[in-house]
Amino acid sequence: MQLAGKRVRMEEVARVAGVSLATVSRALKAPETVSKKRLALVREATERLGYAPNRIAGSLAGTRSPLIGVIVPSLTNSFFAATLDRMSTILEDAGYQLMIGQHDYDIAREERIVTAFASWNPAALVVTGRDHTRGTVGMLSAADCPVVEMWDHDERPIDSAIGFSNRRAGQLAGRYFAEKGFEKVAYVGAILESDQRAAARAKGFAEGFAAGSRQRP
Repeated sequence: MQLAGKRVRMEEVARVAGVSLATVSRALKAPETVSKKRLALVREATERLGYAPNRIAGSLAGTRSPLIGVIVPSLTNSFFAATLDRMSTILEDAGYQLMIGQHDYDIAREERIVTAFASWNPAALVVTGRDHTRGTVGMLSAADCPVVEMWDHDERPIDSAIGFSNRRAGQLAGRYFAEKGFEKVAYVGAILESDQRAAARAKGFAEGFAAGSRQRP
């Protein structure tokens, strides 16, 4: 256990784990480069000693932190909650920790969160959707780490995109109802004025239904 008022040093972790100081450093910064046996020894020692690396000092030195910033519009939406839960499970096993931000569908607030997260030299930044302020796009484009836009997709991502075209999904749904012979349909969606992904699905639904209706005999 760590003694009150005394900061455990990396050298002590190396001594308790029975490995070199370089191995401890690699285990903390790039766990994939260390054997499973030595990684387990280092993690056991850090837990026993209560060792916590100085992330701020590491950031000032220009090293990459093991933090991944993930920004979502809502923590109560089940889709985003499930996404964060699965990401946390997978990334923690790889030696990373999530920094989670919520902007409540306010892209100006998203920009402030991106600014804060980027200051920690994150290993990656993950944002939701394709609708961002110009400032956010500039920061993400200049970020010295991978950037992923999730839950939406088009032909020109900032870096990488994982998701689907919400507009195309709406078109397919609308066309399906038209081809089934429905003449009067309604689209029910939430906060279309601020959720650009929901708005894209609604627009696509209307387009698909109109196109499918024109082709009916």
